[in-house]
Amino acid sequence: MTHAPHQLGIGIRRHFTTPETHPYDTVEWERRDARIPNYKEGGDAFFQPGVEFPKSWSLNATNIVAQKYFRGTLGCLSASTRCAR
Repeated sequence: MTHAPHQLGIGIRRHFTTPETHPYDTVEWERRDARIPNYKEGGDAFFQPGVEFPKSWSLNATNIVAQKYFRGTLGCLSASTRCAR
């Protein structure tokens, strides 16, 4: 039986980042409010204030991702529920 040579990784070279800089630090971030209006009944179907997203993302993308993935109590300052990082 033949054994594969011992490797620490699969051999993919770094292309878009550098070892000194975390990839999230290369993105410009901003806080915005995610809001999806309820046109049928008025008011908001979804509202999450102060979520953090890449500045280059559209407001529509912000609203969709926030509604789908940011859960928890509104007003909670947990980074895992308020930031796309």
